[in-house]
Amino acid sequence: MRAIGLGLGLKEGFFDEYTDKGDNTLRLLHYPSTPKEVFVKNKDQVRAGKHTDYGSITLLFQVCSPCLMAFPY
Repeated sequence: MRAIGLGLGLKEGFFDEYTDKGDNTLRLLHYPSTPKEVFVKNKDQVRAGKHTDYGSITLLFQVCSPCLMAFPY
């Protein structure tokens, strides 16, 4: 969070009081591309249905692939 604060032009310790409880979790998820045929053949196939993320920050990286969508909460 300190690096993010600096990147936002804030003081290095700006987020310290919000993240000092030691209950932080880092999750790295990878959603590889999947051919549409997989979902046509398996109608009940769900990778990750509609959901909200928890925590302080969610970073969603997409490389020329519109397979993941983010909506405001």
